[in-house]
Amino acid sequence: MTKKYSIPLHGTVSANSTVSISSSLFDFPFRFLKARIGFPPGSHRKVQIKIIISSDTANPSTGVPHGHSLLSLYSTTDYIVGDDESVDVLYVGDFPPRRCIKVYANNTDGWDHTVDVVCDIEEIT
Repeated sequence: MTKKYSIPLHGTVSANSTVSISSSLFDFPFRFLKARIGFPPGSHRKVQIKIIISSDTANPSTGVPHGHSLLSLYSTTDYIVGDDESVDVLYVGDFPPRRCIKVYANNTDGWDHTVDVVCDIEEIT
């Protein structure tokens, strides 16, 4: 039986700043299936969310974390925005062990906002 996991990545991004949130490293190869991104009311499409697969869990104090942006492969924009909605990002891709999932949020608004992302993966056997 295939093991599936939902990985919650939650936090707060301060006004006019960025934040990176990282999962733990997975010790097994995995298939990334989907990310559900929740945008609260009042975010007015001013919070940009990137989903990144990385070989390290370090989160830089400034700038985008090192890794593979899932949205950059097929899109001219490598982030998702929203307001008072949930957005599902479907991306099926396989990754080797010793990788983690990172969420990078860029808040261009003058107010703090929550970051609410849940990523679904399955273990590859």
